[in-house]
Amino acid sequence: TNVWVDFRAYVDWPDSGATPYLETLDGGGFYVATNGVLHVWSNTTWVSTSTTVPENAWRRFTVNIDYATSNWALYVASDVPNALSSPVATGLPFSPTATNTHLTRLTFEQ
Repeated sequence: TNVWVDFRAYVDWPDSGATPYLETLDGGGFYVATNGVLHVWSNTTWVSTSTTVPENAWRRFTVNIDYATSNWALYVASDVPNALSSPVATGLPFSPTATNTHLTRLTFEQ
């Protein structure tokens, strides 16, 4: 089963360099660091990507959750109207202790 979650978020870089806390049961997650770099949660580890997003701007994010392979992927679109999302990171494994049968929580934090 594939689940696609598509949303828009106003990106405001954080003031501190604190890394968000995720439970080892969490299958995936991402955040924007103080320099605009996207970090993704892969197999219970935060991984820095080569993608940056501008501060004080709206962006469209797309998350693909593939329960059959226990992987997820993150995509982000540019500021061009109706732009397609480009891959940031794909084939990211869920944590070994994650329940890979359903989406249990979707959280947005500032």
